[in-house]
Amino acid sequence: MFHLFRSSAVFVFLGLTSAAVIRAPLEKRDQCQSTLNTATKVAHSFVDHYFNSGTGGFNGGSLWTDANAMEDLGNLMLATGSSDFGYMQDISTIGKLALDPNTNWPNVVAGSNDDAGWIVLALWKIADYKGARGGNPQPYLNAAQQLYSYIAGQWDGICGGGG
Repeated sequence: MFHLFRSSAVFVFLGLTSAAVIRAPLEKRDQCQSTLNTATKVAHSFVDHYFNSGTGGFNGGSLWTDANAMEDLGNLMLATGSSDFGYMQDISTIGKLALDPNTNWPNVVAGSNDDAGWIVLALWKIADYKGARGGNPQPYLNAAQQLYSYIAGQWDGICGGGG
């Protein structure tokens, strides 16, 4: 009985803590400039060696790894204030799919909901970047919503929804 009570108390505490964190205003934090400089140098090398502007993907990658790369590059640009990789967003495979309102996301992800989740994160990050730079984030937000709705529609009552 004590174990159950203790577990419940921890969840209540975590829930209250999470609620307090969510309500806190976002504040820009200081970045270590040398770390950002190194990350930018590595990112340029990575893009120069692997990004294929003809296909919109990264050579040797797949859609979910491309999504991770796009999200990371977006985070880096937001942290540094640069636009070094902004050109890639609209010409990337993910960007082209997002800009086409007729994209059939279920066909794109072909049942790979874990891959779809990575794509949603990349779409949100591209939207963050576009919005921060005065661009139009809406196509990316719309695509993320469509894809997220598809994922959510797959949830069931087994294993907490992951069947």
